[in-house]
Amino acid sequence: MKSLFFIIFVLSNLSCSSQTTTLENDLQPIEGSQGLESVEEKVWRFAIISDLNKSYGSKDYDEPTNKAVDYILNKKNNIDFVISTGDMVAGQKSGLDYLGMWEAFHNTVTRPLKKEGVALYPSPGNHDAYRTRAIERKHYYDSWVKEDITNVNPSFSLVKEVGHDYPFSYAYTMGSALFISLDATDVRPLGEEDIVWLEKVLEKEKDKKHKFIYGHVPLLPFAFKKEKEYLARGSFDFLNKMEDLLEKYKVSVFFTGHSHVYYPGKRKGSTQYISVPLLGSGARYLIQKQGLTKRSKTGFLVVEYSESGDLKIESLRSQDYSVIQDVELPEWLDMPRSNFGSCSGCSSFPSSMFLNSKKRIIYQRRKPKSF
Repeated sequence: MKSLFFIIFVLSNLSCSSQTTTLENDLQPIEGSQGLESVEEKVWRFAIISDLNKSYGSKDYDEPTNKAVDYILNKKNNIDFVISTGDMVAGQKSGLDYLGMWEAFHNTVTRPLKKEGVALYPSPGNHDAYRTRAIERKHYYDSWVKEDITNVNPSFSLVKEVGHDYPFSYAYTMGSALFISLDATDVRPLGEEDIVWLEKVLEKEKDKKHKFIYGHVPLLPFAFKKEKEYLARGSFDFLNKMEDLLEKYKVSVFFTGHSHVYYPGKRKGSTQYISVPLLGSGARYLIQKQGLTKRSKTGFLVVEYSESGDLKIESLRSQDYSVIQDVELPEWLDMPRSNFGSCSGCSSFPSSMFLNSKKRIIYQRRKPKSF
């Protein structure tokens, strides 16, 4: 009898042990799986296009624009959305067919993208909605409100709590990033109310991993024949205020158009100032002491960012989508001391705005350093 109880006891323990082992094995990840806690991180990719227009009143677009649209529409390139730093149409002149120009732009760019679920978020250029040209600003406003691109991407969230003036000055979030469009169509400092609004937006969204600002006219010049056309013109106080604000809130990049050149520059801190290449006509030369070298190529930017904070920016030539390597660009942009045909404002550029007044450096390509 004792032997029988012993056998039953042993068999019972073996059964419990076997059941526990099976449950533990059920909790293990299947071979090749990453487990329940390993979820693939979201990576966002967006394109930046700029200065697509041609001569005044034109309603057609050159091959570089078509190539950029083709790239964006190719599903293999995984472009989530697009931003524009202005000059989408060829306005800023009386008597033009504004409705026809915007219809041509939307048929060429906005609507093909929208049809495939890719929204284009604009900022105005001087040829789209110049500050003092009320009729052009009205056409710009009416055109973009009618297109209703704010509902295309479900991740788009307009920052409403601080006020906005869509589609001029407005801010929105997309995943881990904040985007701010500036109404920067003139060569003069932004108004005090614009600075106040900008800081309110940055303060409200200060915890975002990435902060991108984009507008048309650059803070400081990048190109010859545009050396007098920049936001900080005539105001060193405005320049300091803007740079301090961007550094305080760790703005990743300030993207601008208008210059018709590509250059990724830095000033005093971590914020990068990137002049977006053009897709239309009128390519220009980078500001350099040695004078004219090669005209900047037509192209567009592709930016990739992750939820954890990674950031990658590439400039693609529109001709073949090849990447423009930073080493192909000058180490810094430095202003000549004397005027010449392509730089009538070289000698008069304010010394207080240089990174280094002795070397007359405006931007440097690599991380900030002392000279």
